[in-house]
Amino acid sequence: MKKIFLISLVFFFLFININLIQAYQGTGTETDPFQIENCEQLQNVSEISRSNYYFIVNNDIDCSMTNPNNSNWDSEGLWGEGIGFYPLGGNSRDQFSGYFDGNHKKIENLYINRPDPTISGEPNNLTGLFGYISSETEIKDVYLDQVNITGVNQKTGGLVGYNFEGTIKNSYVSGSITGG
Repeated sequence: MKKIFLISLVFFFLFININLIQAYQGTGTETDPFQIENCEQLQNVSEISRSNYYFIVNNDIDCSMTNPNNSNWDSEGLWGEGIGFYPLGGNSRDQFSGYFDGNHKKIENLYINRPDPTISGEPNNLTGLFGYISSETEIKDVYLDQVNITGVNQKTGGLVGYNFEGTIKNSYVSGSITGG
């Protein structure tokens, strides 16, 4: 019985990853990266972030729907809890490990409000577009404009909350960032 449960669980996670991967154009390789074209696809990177895939942003992205104070807020969807965007690689267990090319495009109006480390029942003490990046990570040409980010401690940033020897090139953040 235990063996059947474990096999079922493995197939369930494979099914979820395959469905998420199919939601992107590209194969996630260096020569054919996953294409990110909107805030929903950007958020879904967190579901496959530990696999050393390649991602590229194809156009400017408006993430105002992550903010409950914005008229464009997605109250019924991904951000309905009102705490905003979930950081990619949101904790050390689910760290982002891959290659992310912002392609000189802007990601605007990103909202994250996680002042409580246990909000939503998950550890949330690593806050930024990326919560935690590994030493195998390269992030380049990411431009974050007009962010509104609140975290719980010193591991709060605009682009990255905690960098464990990853590489960041030619990127910037503007807006409001508050940490502990």
